[in-house]
Amino acid sequence: GGVPQTEEEDPTYPADTTLCATRERCEFLCNQLTDCRGFDMDLEHPRCWLNSYDCSGDVDMVETNAFELVEKEFAGSCTVTVTGAEGCDAQDAAGTYAQPDPVNQRAYAAFNPAQSFTKPADAAGDDDDREALVWDTHGWVIQKPGEGPVYRTFLARTGAGLGAPTVTQLEALQEASFYFASCPRACTLSMEHWCADYEVCPEFHYCLLSKHRHDWELGLLASANAWCSYDEEDERDDVLAQFAEDDWFPKTIASRARADKLIDEIGRTNVSNHPDLFRDHEGTDLHRPRLRLGSLAPVPVRAVLTAVHPEAFQTEFAAARPVPSGFGSFVSDIVVLHRFNETGEMVTGEVTLEFWVPSAEATAPRLVVGGALAPVLEIVDTTVIFKLDVDNNATVAPAADQGWWALTLAVHPCASDFALVADADECAAGTHDCDEDADCVNLVRDLLEDGTRTPGFDCVCRAGHTGDGHLGAARDQVGCLQTEIFAEEWVMVVENEDEVDCGWGVAEAELYSDTQCMEPLTGSDGEAFVWEVLEEASCDATALVPEAEYVDHPDLCSTVCPNENITGCMGYDGSVPALCASSGTCRAACGPLASCAGVATRYGCLRSRAGHGGRHNVGFLVP
Repeated sequence: GGVPQTEEEDPTYPADTTLCATRERCEFLCNQLTDCRGFDMDLEHPRCWLNSYDCSGDVDMVETNAFELVEKEFAGSCTVTVTGAEGCDAQDAAGTYAQPDPVNQRAYAAFNPAQSFTKPADAAGDDDDREALVWDTHGWVIQKPGEGPVYRTFLARTGAGLGAPTVTQLEALQEASFYFASCPRACTLSMEHWCADYEVCPEFHYCLLSKHRHDWELGLLASANAWCSYDEEDERDDVLAQFAEDDWFPKTIASRARADKLIDEIGRTNVSNHPDLFRDHEGTDLHRPRLRLGSLAPVPVRAVLTAVHPEAFQTEFAAARPVPSGFGSFVSDIVVLHRFNETGEMVTGEVTLEFWVPSAEATAPRLVVGGALAPVLEIVDTTVIFKLDVDNNATVAPAADQGWWALTLAVHPCASDFALVADADECAAGTHDCDEDADCVNLVRDLLEDGTRTPGFDCVCRAGHTGDGHLGAARDQVGCLQTEIFAEEWVMVVENEDEVDCGWGVAEAELYSDTQCMEPLTGSDGEAFVWEVLEEASCDATALVPEAEYVDHPDLCSTVCPNENITGCMGYDGSVPALCASSGTCRAACGPLASCAGVATRYGCLRSRAGHGGRHNVGFLVP
C-alpha cells in the first residue's frame, strides 16, 4: 500500500531485513529477542529494522530526519537497603547493597536472584572488608568476606532449607527482619562463657536427677565400660584414683531411665549400705523397677550397681536388648554390675540380688544374660537352675519375702548385664492351636542345654475325647475325637396348685422329652436318658447277648418264628440275639439294661406272630 518494498524502490535498507509492522508490533518483536537491542522506525511508513548489540555508540550512529532510533532502556542493578540497625556492631549491617552491574545489557535478560549483593567501595577503595548480602538456602545472610554469617533472616529453621532463591523470596526482602546469627557480645560489657558446676549428690543420699545432670555426675567417674579393660597395675591406679574418698562415696543417683548405686564396703566398713535400688516407675504393671542387694561378693568390694529400663538400655549402653521369643516382657530392669577389690582388681565371684516381681506367683521368672536367654539345667519345685557356661550356674528361687525372687550368679563377669523375663501365656492370649474340645495348658518355653526349646503350651483333650488336642498352624491335624456321649443333667420340679394341709407325697412320676408327653424318658439305676437316632448306621456285628432273664423274651426271633413253623426266620435263628419287634419295643428292652447302649433296627421276619404276611422290624441290642 505505497510502502517501498525493494531496494530499487528505496535503496536505504536491504529488503530481507525490513519488517512491515507498526511501531507497537516492532516493540513486541524486539522484546521477544534477547539479542535485540532496539530498532530503527521509519517516520513515514509502517516499517522497522531490528538492531543487535553490535550497534554501538557514535561509530554506527547516523543523523537522519527519516528515521528514529528506539532502544531498550534497562533499570540499574537491583539494590537492597538495610535500615533500623542501632547499637554497637549492628550499624555495620545498615546501608545499601547492590548486585554488580552486568557486563552488557544482555545479562539482564537472565537475571539470577542468587547473585550476591555487596556494599559499594568506600572512599579509600577498600573492597576487602565490605559486607555482603548472600543467600544460603535457609534465608538471606549478611556477612563479611572470610567470616561466617553475622545476621540472617531465618526463613527456614530446619531441614534441607529452601533451595535456590526465587524472585518471590527476593521481593520478600521488602519486609524481612534480620537477626543475630549467634549470641552477640554486649558493646559495653566484656563477656566469657562460664557454666556453674552442679552440686554433687551428697553421701548416703538418693538423688533423683535430670538426664543431663545424671550423665554429668556419672562423668565424674571413670567410664563404666572402660573399667572392665583395666588389667595392668598402672591402669588399675586410675581406677583406685576414682575410689579416693574425696571423689567416691556411697549414694544413689537416678533418672527416669536408670539408677546407679555406688557402694563402698572397703573405705566405710562401719557403715552399712542401704540394700534397695529403685527408680520412678514408668513401665507396665509387670515391670517393677526395684531390687535389693543380697551378697555382692565373698570379699569387701567397691561397686557400681546399675539398673536400666529395658527400653532405654540401647541409649545408655549402645546395645539392644529385645524380649526373647516365647516370653511376654521384662519383669525387672536390666542390671549391670562393676566390682573391684581394694587393689583395683575386678571381682567376678558369686553375687546374689533380689528382684521385686509380684506378678510371678507360682512360676519363676527366667533369666536373660547379655541379651540371650539362659539355658535351663533343672527345675526343682519353684527353683530354676540355669547353665551359663562350664563353671557357672545361676538360680532363680523365691526369696524369704513374698513377691521377691532371689537371683544367684556363681560367676559374674565384669559389666555383664542380666534381667528377668516373664513367660508369655499363649492360652490367655489365644495364640495356641488347641481343638475346641481340648483345654490349653500354658507352659514356659524354656531353652535347654542342647539348644532346643520346650513348647510354650500343651493341648489336653477333655473327658470323652481322644487325640493330641492340636489342630496345627494350618488346622490340618486331628485334634480331639469324641469317644463318649454325656447326657446333660436333668432337674425335675414337682408343684401342686392345691392346698394340702396334711402334706403330700409322690407315688409315681413319668418323664417325657417332649411337651406333648409322647416321648417317655426311660432309664436304669436312676439314670435318665433320651434316645438319639443315627440314620443309616448299624452295630449288628456287636449285638448284645441278653442277660439270663431275657433269654426267653417273647419277641426273640428264636421264639417267635418257630411258633409260626418258619425255619430260619430270615436267617435269624437262636444263635443271633435279634428281636422281631418294633423300634419302641426294642428300646423298651434296652432301656433297663445297664449294659445296653442302644438298638439297631431293620426290616426282618416275613411272618408276624399273628400269622399275617409282611415285613417286620428286627432289632439288635447294642452294647
